[in-house]
Amino acid sequence: GNVRSSFFSSGSWTTPVTIDSGGTALVSPSISYSANGTAVAAWLSFSMVNLVTVSNFDGVSWQAPIILGPALTFELETGIDSNGNALVAWAEASGDIVSSTFNGTSWSSPQNISTSPGNLIGVSLAMASNGTAVAVWEDASGNGLSSVYNGTAWGVPVQFATGLALTSP
Repeated sequence: GNVRSSFFSSGSWTTPVTIDSGGTALVSPSISYSANGTAVAAWLSFSMVNLVTVSNFDGVSWQAPIILGPALTFELETGIDSNGNALVAWAEASGDIVSSTFNGTSWSSPQNISTSPGNLIGVSLAMASNGTAVAVWEDASGNGLSSVYNGTAWGVPVQFATGLALTSP
């Protein structure tokens, strides 16, 4: 399969371009677009394990995709601030909830948001234009958890609900 991109501009869609044509299966795309014309796309490439793969759009073209790490579930989320700093969050193969950040030049190694055991359901993410983000996920006990990213680091996870239905957030 291929990951392709097209932008809506001046009343019509641009000609699609291929971002990635690798992997056995390419699933779960997530894309975020910033006010400065940059974007980030993330998806899972399957090659014996689900691999979180990202590409950045610098306002002119998509950059070569890179692999950030393995994923446990099919859910991953992207966010981008008004300066083009991006963030991708997912449930890692170990069960940890992790994220990687893009500073305009390179992606960071995945950093823990929450450590397993017990994380079961993938993560949802919202990111503000100033770089603050919030991630929510559900653990294996049906508890809803959240953490806030202040633009530099994730805060301690906070439980906000119990008895959830073990469905994707």
